[in-house]
Amino acid sequence: MRIFTFDKKAIAAVVLVAVIIIMAGMVSRIYAVYVEAPRGNGSSTNYMVSYFNYSISSTATTTTVTVTSAGPYAKYGDLNDRSYKTTMSGTGQTSKTYSLARGTYKKGTKKDLISTNLVWSWTRGCAAATKTLKATTKGYNGTTLTATSVASTTITVPAHEHYSVSFNANGGSGAPAAQTKCYGTSISLTSVKPVRTGYTFKCWNTSSGGTGTSYSPGGTYSVNASVVLYAIWTPNNYNVTLKGNGSGAADGAVTVTFAGTANNKVNIPKREGYMFDGYYTAAEGGVRAYDRNGIAAAGAYWDADGTAAKWKYAGTVTLYAHWTEVPAGKNSYHIVFGI
Repeated sequence: MRIFTFDKKAIAAVVLVAVIIIMAGMVSRIYAVYVEAPRGNGSSTNYMVSYFNYSISSTATTTTVTVTSAGPYAKYGDLNDRSYKTTMSGTGQTSKTYSLARGTYKKGTKKDLISTNLVWSWTRGCAAATKTLKATTKGYNGTTLTATSVASTTITVPAHEHYSVSFNANGGSGAPAAQTKCYGTSISLTSVKPVRTGYTFKCWNTSSGGTGTSYSPGGTYSVNASVVLYAIWTPNNYNVTLKGNGSGAADGAVTVTFAGTANNKVNIPKREGYMFDGYYTAAEGGVRAYDRNGIAAAGAYWDADGTAAKWKYAGTVTLYAHWTEVPAGKNSYHIVFGI
């Protein structure tokens, strides 16, 4: 194959065509290349070479080759009295043959056998593909084949655009690796789920606040666009068992929501001769979770949050009432604030 350079006017023309096509919505390059084969074999037409000219353009979905001319070329000397046939072929395309009537052609004569441009298109896939173009020219003395010359080149059909689907744990950890999808295709989202203390994973969403489009693990993503999917979480509920620890009353229970303030106040138990001192994590000692007024106490189980408190323990828990004995003959008063 030999590639010839254009003069300045020819280059300017190609650039102008490229600009027009890009403005019309084309995506890829457009260019023209002159392809020439070695001279044909055989003594009677050994000055004949096969040639063709073509251009390439691409859109988002296809790559198109336009063959503008092809045939025999008397480059090295006069061609004897012969007839010629040029067959254009392309990978995956239907070949087409063009004929030239018998004649004698002087050195420098280039015969274009294509009266109407030959147009072939390939659909772009998820991977780039190589296609071969050939112009096979044969010379005949009557019905006898006297020479063959093949001009050949390859082109690349570029891959479709690819898009990234990435994942954000959104307060959790263990976000899965990003996935890639190809234009016009669908992918199954990973089944891997992130984790977060005190929460249960709900779904993926295009908005960190959950107001966008939701996707389930293993669900289908078909949009031709890159996206970040955020983990959406549901806070867990936990049971808190309340033991009277000597009061004789039946055990109580409340339900708390992780990072929630619901049920952060409990009833105060009663015990003759004792003053309630709060609920603790152990029958003796331990960490206070509710104060003597039944209000959440900031610490191991509650985070202070302004005037409220939020549950921060991920799990069920049993709490025990603690008591302060009132000396005999003394009156005890239990003043409850905030009621």
